[in-house]
Amino acid sequence: MPIKNSTAFDMNAALEATKKALQSEDWREVVAGLLMASQTRPSDVILLADFKAVSKYRLSITTSLKKRGKKVTAEIWCLIETTLFIDAFNRVRRDPDVLELQGLRPAEIDSRKNSTINRAVNRVYGEIIAPPFTEDSLSAHNLRAAGTNIAYHLYGSKGQKLQRFVELQLVHDSKGTVANYDDYYCVDGIGNEITAKGMRSDEPLKTQPKSRTTTRPILDRQIVEQLHELFEGEATTKDCIIRAIAMAKQSQERQAEIERLQRRLQAAEERIEALKTQTHLELIHVYPNSQKQTSPADDPRSMPNADLIGSKKRGAAEEKLRRSVEAIQSYNAGRPFEEQIAINKGSLRKITKVKAQTVNEWADEHSEEIEAYTDAQGHGYRQNVGKDLAVVKWDEAAYGAYEWPEGYFG
Repeated sequence: MPIKNSTAFDMNAALEATKKALQSEDWREVVAGLLMASQTRPSDVILLADFKAVSKYRLSITTSLKKRGKKVTAEIWCLIETTLFIDAFNRVRRDPDVLELQGLRPAEIDSRKNSTINRAVNRVYGEIIAPPFTEDSLSAHNLRAAGTNIAYHLYGSKGQKLQRFVELQLVHDSKGTVANYDDYYCVDGIGNEITAKGMRSDEPLKTQPKSRTTTRPILDRQIVEQLHELFEGEATTKDCIIRAIAMAKQSQERQAEIERLQRRLQAAEERIEALKTQTHLELIHVYPNSQKQTSPADDPRSMPNADLIGSKKRGAAEEKLRRSVEAIQSYNAGRPFEEQIAINKGSLRKITKVKAQTVNEWADEHSEEIEAYTDAQGHGYRQNVGKDLAVVKWDEAAYGAYEWPEGYFG
């Protein structure tokens, strides 16, 4: 029977998620899978421990995290084939983000990477494993608890208690240092508790990990010396090569990002220039009277904006409509599509307060030009829904500053 308040999870689903995580292109998700597979700490996987494949499901781990800083070597069970584990482990160790952590203490590694790794843990296992009863979110520590329960059912021997299995699996000093790993218990795909032990048999190692069987390159001595000069402090030529590969990869990624940003910038600049040209041509070609005219003082085309708003003079209605069209085009220039305002009879009536018949006649007279602009902008009949037309202002540089009267658009 499971302990009260312990949390059930689907063992087979967790194993499948672990295999999938080891194939991820995101090193943090790979780390999450490695943590589950080996039930080790993030600092072990990222920097401090060394793993070797002993058999199909047995790993040798050498680490200084346990035994109070002393180096300790032990064999532990792995939830997936050790060859897959070692290949994924070596990929992580060669990642530029991980190489940057060289020389840091465990506490420094934890402070830099724990939060990002825990987010990856939730991406990989969040839908399979719930956080324990006493915690709010899933963490790397929880994977150790869940993983040891899986390992116990896969590899536990007859008569062996979970606590003793945990002590051996996690290489702890004593029973007193074993954390509370009864937060979880395993179930099958339909929710039945799994009680069997020794469900999986180990086998001798038939193949070596791909990352450990590569041919050693023969390097020119001068190249080797240059590598060691470049990476002063690296102990071996292999370490220097790994660092060089990582730096090259990082450089390529940064160059690709720079090129991508440059393309976006160029496209944006071209778009801005096109909008400027398009707007200018449309204003001049479609509405040739959009420039301020030299006229008598009572000509509405020369009237200040503040006076034109309430003017009933002959030609004032047409001038209001012309200025409104010009103002809408000016407002739209360079704005995102969703913020733009369409030129139609409705928007012109609301802005000018001109009689509907006059608006209709004027719009019909200029329908070809209005439709050309509308099509060019891609405006539809619902373009102005929910828009505040008060943002449209007649040209204040040409006709003077003004404010729409209070309640004008109400």
